Amino acid sequence: MKEARIMMTSPVSGEAKQQTSDFDAAAAKAQIALRDLNHKSVMDVAVWWYAWYMTAGHKRLGRLLVDIARQEKRKQTAKE
Repeated sequence: MKEARIMMTSPVSGEAKQQTSDFDAAAAKAQIALRDLNHKSVMDVAVWWYAWYMTAGHKRLGRLLVDIARQEKRKQTAKE
């Protein structure tokens, strides 16, 4: 129990703070890019995400979408 308390109260490293800051900046750029996408498509994915994120988790849902994008990229590359 004492070890867990020490870990919880230890300060966040400068490297971890920088990584969080980088993620926040990337998320802000992603939000702007999302505005340029087709509104209905964004809403379809948003509603789907909302329906599943509590049970499946953000990471797993993200992996599903990335896999779909990779498959599409492979198809496009094969056509060229």
